[in-house]
Amino acid sequence: MTASVSNIRGRFVNYRRTAFACSLIFITVMARAQTDSGKKDALELKLSAPMQTLCAGTSIDLELGIKNVGQEAVKIDKAALWLYYFYYQSKPDGSGHGGGESSSCDRCHEDFLVLYSGDSYWGNHKFSLKSEFFREVGKYGISTSINSVESNKVDFELIDCGNN
Repeated sequence: MTASVSNIRGRFVNYRRTAFACSLIFITVMARAQTDSGKKDALELKLSAPMQTLCAGTSIDLELGIKNVGQEAVKIDKAALWLYYFYYQSKPDGSGHGGGESSSCDRCHEDFLVLYSGDSYWGNHKFSLKSEFFREVGKYGISTSINSVESNKVDFELIDCGNN
């Protein structure tokens, strides 16, 4: 019977150690998850377009508002302001497709924008809709990103104006 009690105590001690280790791992994972989920992007991006109905084969005028909502200053390469685009086409039947593009300029990385906490910046850009992706009339959407922060999506429609 002594061996049984000793064996039970050993199992109980191992169980307590295992439970304690699991508790520590759980607490660590939960703390990290709360820290990661509580982390807020330092930038807010607001993309807009004054015209949402355009002739196919033209360009869309885009306006981008950037606000530093973090506590630290954010340095942005001005060449990155209009570097990445994500777009999609949506058809009435629910189908569609997406795409994207990026551009680069090796000599452009010399002009920086610094936004301190609470600062905002607005920029304009004319995005060409002459690529093969935008060949059909219909409904489209576009967004951009800076420093891995994606903007909202702007929807627009391309119509046939007889100019193509």
